[in-house]
Amino acid sequence: MKIAIHLGIPCGVLLEEGLAAKWLYYYEFVQSDSGVADLLPPKTKPISTVALQAVRFVAVECAVTAKLLWSSNPSMLAARYDYPCASLKEAFCKASVNIEQSHGLADRAAMLQNLQKEPVAQLRELGVLNRELLSEYLGVLTAKKITNWNGLTSPLDRSL
Repeated sequence: MKIAIHLGIPCGVLLEEGLAAKWLYYYEFVQSDSGVADLLPPKTKPISTVALQAVRFVAVECAVTAKLLWSSNPSMLAARYDYPCASLKEAFCKASVNIEQSHGLADRAAMLQNLQKEPVAQLRELGVLNRELLSEYLGVLTAKKITNWNGLTSPLDRSL
């Protein structure tokens, strides 16, 4: 608690950092989800660079969503993170308010399980995944504004 106070962040945020899932955990679940193909431009080959970047993007979104579902204050957490594009930040901030106001612990636990079973459907239901968001992200990658989105900058990183 003393560390959190000195960093100027709530104690819960510091504790929640230890609960973070990494995007690689979700990669296999996403890779086997047939819903990813629906997000891709027509005629995209499953082993193309675009398809692999899409799978990675969805896996990162799963990890971010998991952090929000675990959080005691998802809207604060979502607002503190860095995103590769503004529409993604808007989508996650909106979803975090929905999680906070509308979903109890049992609902959140079910959503966490759904991130493993049907990640694309769960992310779409929360409003953080659609073809437009993926296209915008791929556009940012193509413009070489970023090399890849590995997840979000930690609130702790921003405080140090």
